[in-house]
Amino acid sequence: MKKVLFTALLGIIGLLLLAQQNPARYYFEAGGPPAGEVWEEVPTIPGSNYSFNMELDYDSLNMQFIGNWPFGQSLSVSSSPTGDTVFYGSGGGVLVYDVQDPYNPLQIADIRARALVDHSFYDASSKILFLAAYFAGVEIWDLNDMENPQKLSRIPLNSYPRGGIFAGDGYLYIVTVADGIYIADISDLSNPQIISHQPITGSLVWTSSYEGDHIYASVGTSGLRIVNVSDPYNPFIEQIFSTNATGIIVINDTGYVLASNFGLRIYDFSDLSSIVQLGELAITGYPMRLTKANDHLYIANSTTSNGGGVTTVNISDPANPVYVTTTDPPETYISGSGNVIAASGNTGGLLLLDISDPADPQYAAETGTAWSTVNIAASGDYAYIGTGGFRVLDMSNPAEPVQIGYNETQGAITKLDDTVAVYIPKSMGSGNHVNIMNIADKENPVKSGHYSPPVMTYDLALKDNHAYVACWWDGFRVVNYSDPENPYLLSHELGWVNGAIPGEEYCFVQALDTYGNTLYVLDYGPFEDEDTKGLYIWDISNPQEPVRLNRYVDMLSKGNDIKVWGDYAYISDQEGGLEIINVADPMNPFTVSYLPLMDVAWDIDISYPFVYVSQYIMGGVHIVDVSDPANPEISAYYLRSGCFALGVTAWDRYALIADGPAGMQVYDNLLATTLPEENIGVKDQIYLFPNPADARISISYNAEGQENVHIKVFDLMGKCLFSQEYPQGDEIFCKTIQTDNLSPGMYVLELSSGNNVNSRKFIKK
Repeated sequence: MKKVLFTALLGIIGLLLLAQQNPARYYFEAGGPPAGEVWEEVPTIPGSNYSFNMELDYDSLNMQFIGNWPFGQSLSVSSSPTGDTVFYGSGGGVLVYDVQDPYNPLQIADIRARALVDHSFYDASSKILFLAAYFAGVEIWDLNDMENPQKLSRIPLNSYPRGGIFAGDGYLYIVTVADGIYIADISDLSNPQIISHQPITGSLVWTSSYEGDHIYASVGTSGLRIVNVSDPYNPFIEQIFSTNATGIIVINDTGYVLASNFGLRIYDFSDLSSIVQLGELAITGYPMRLTKANDHLYIANSTTSNGGGVTTVNISDPANPVYVTTTDPPETYISGSGNVIAASGNTGGLLLLDISDPADPQYAAETGTAWSTVNIAASGDYAYIGTGGFRVLDMSNPAEPVQIGYNETQGAITKLDDTVAVYIPKSMGSGNHVNIMNIADKENPVKSGHYSPPVMTYDLALKDNHAYVACWWDGFRVVNYSDPENPYLLSHELGWVNGAIPGEEYCFVQALDTYGNTLYVLDYGPFEDEDTKGLYIWDISNPQEPVRLNRYVDMLSKGNDIKVWGDYAYISDQEGGLEIINVADPMNPFTVSYLPLMDVAWDIDISYPFVYVSQYIMGGVHIVDVSDPANPEISAYYLRSGCFALGVTAWDRYALIADGPAGMQVYDNLLATTLPEENIGVKDQIYLFPNPADARISISYNAEGQENVHIKVFDLMGKCLFSQEYPQGDEIFCKTIQTDNLSPGMYVLELSSGNNVNSRKFIKK
């Protein structure tokens, strides 16, 4: 069925983009710029499609990176030479564990890098940890006080340093994916300097090994490039050796090479002009990385079929390697020495093996891990994410969010309703749960109940104890959760069945949003031969019987997400842009503007007059001023994030980025923090005091007229919480309203007088 094929294709595209994004160029400035990381000579975004000819590093306008909770999918693991300390790469962070007792690992520190951590190397002599951190290049951390790591500097690079990093004799050797090997002088760790570069041609470099005077870089089926670095200022390719390699280590001139087409091969590299194969052992599955401890190799095999896990091989006789055993579960990355092996890469987290008896490795422990953050809900001092379970983050210090609550329930998208959160997977699979989470106790969130749609769940909106769930080809479903322990299906529309008419009886609900008593359903038209594309508008004043009002078919965008505020629907375009549609008259919607953006526009949120757009890999987050919807303007941006900017949430004055496997990043919207209070003598301007408000807030407004004044207060999901009309009376209207019944968070006060409608954000403490 083509829907199933399309689902698989989406996943493959995402993985390829993560693995093989073509690199542009970085600056060579050791240590990085000052706070805010604004780089000179990087062109600003002119409000049109971005040119990828610019040099690649962080750039910003009216935004500042504040901090992150970067933990997620593991793409690396390394160990101290004794094996007592493990550095577990978790998304854009590193969790440091004391594993002297592998059965009871103790986390002693967490390190928060700027971007996805692909590789790490620990120099025990100096107690310095080097991180290969995707867009950030290489980060250098001082671990002399292991419990309080300190970042010393950063080295931006031409390409992602995913092939490996190694330190020795005052030099750092950096193997990039697509731009060869860089060597840096690290005699001054606070100011490392790139001193040489050796290009690697033929293919991408995903793995390498360093020993003595040589780096062995694997370029896949194009073989090994053996680079002589005896003179760090003048590296050169000494030999090209034809062998595939998904994993390689070289120790005392003996090379251990992995590949799925042959398993394990052992080579003598003592004479590079005449490399000799010593031994071979067939290994099924996908052997990926390996490490050596004493007379044994430990191989991470990522297949979920037979052979997956950590395979132990006795290599006491290199000419006759002998298979010993395989320990579940499947893994991709591996490290270790002494009596402990550490492996990662599966969804279980960090795996520790006790190898005190190499002939019989014992499963010691496995820690939990986050996975991929695609959505963030925030209110007051708390953020809620789904990544390897439901997590509550304390945001009282936005620079360093801290996880305080956890529940093992799986999901990805969270929406909030007082003390209840509705929580769903973002999944093209079937049988996903619409979970109702009790969040009254932030430290102990509890699942109250769930409803199980028979198919996928892809987006979510809440209104009046009803969850509107996007189910893609199954249309949308309305779930009543007024009794959180017993949510039930109230209605179901636009689901596909055999013989149904596309665009009339079914569509592919990619995203949806509610505003007032209207539901807006987005279908970007995934299949050209099925006429389903459009913005579907529904009256949901009776959610048990939604009434379809219209279908707007003249959308310019290939919409990925939608948010509605006031008279306008804002749509993020998968092809890179923001479309604004006037929906004041649901029977006559029309596009008022389209703003091109630099990358796939993924997610969208609104804190009027700003629209926040997350832009996948290269675009980070853009803030668009829509005070004039016909002429939207980019007012702020920060690019790039740490990996995938999959979601964006406007919270207080901050933009929270759901950064895929790199967790969550926090950016300050400097426009929101520096806007002066309005002059109340200016016509049609609202003045609020105090802001943030406590039990009440005072409103001043100059309308220069005699019309009555209507005040409304909305939460950020568009729900009206207060509505009252007052006589105008004096030229300047002044009124105080109670806010003590509002939960802490951000709100919008709307004031209308005659034909004038104005709004202003305020914060309830």
